[in-house]
Amino acid sequence: MGMQFNLLPWREAKRQEKVKRNKVILIVFSLLGFVLGGINWWWEKMVLSDYQAALSMLEQANEDISSQCHQKEQLDKLKSQLQQQMTTVQSLQVKQLVSLYLLESLKQVNTEYSYLSKVSLDGGKIVLRGLGKTDKDIAQIIEKLQKNPLYQKPHLLHITAQPYLDKIIRQFTITASLKTAFKNHTQSSILTDKEAR
Repeated sequence: MGMQFNLLPWREAKRQEKVKRNKVILIVFSLLGFVLGGINWWWEKMVLSDYQAALSMLEQANEDISSQCHQKEQLDKLKSQLQQQMTTVQSLQVKQLVSLYLLESLKQVNTEYSYLSKVSLDGGKIVLRGLGKTDKDIAQIIEKLQKNPLYQKPHLLHITAQPYLDKIIRQFTITASLKTAFKNHTQSSILTDKEAR
């Protein structure tokens, strides 16, 4: 009969060593997994923080752009209003100058015994109403209008005689066309007796 060996202690030691080695490997991999998980969590947190910072910057930039666009719209609106006001002021200045020039020219139309009581200005037409002592005085007004370079084709519309303080005075209406240079600058207006004088 051959020799017999008891292999159980060797197998048990081998098994214990294997179990111990597996535990060590498991602990090492667990620690490694924990470390890698921590690193991954930290990295994702950093990336998320960067994304949030970039998103915040974009939101702030968007708010700034929106504010600038709103300010630009207000400035454009204000600029448009100012341009309209400037245009209106310039137009009024031109019309005032034209009106003053016309008034100065109409002062020369009055005669010793006749004067203009009302002047209506509408575009390229001017209507003169006034009082005169005789037909000759009214004819002198028409003659002066014909000689004036601002007016053309003066025409007597009507004339009526009325008693006034034991005398007869004549009310008349004369129309005339303005020269082309003044047609674009005139507007409908009424000048009083004092202004016409």
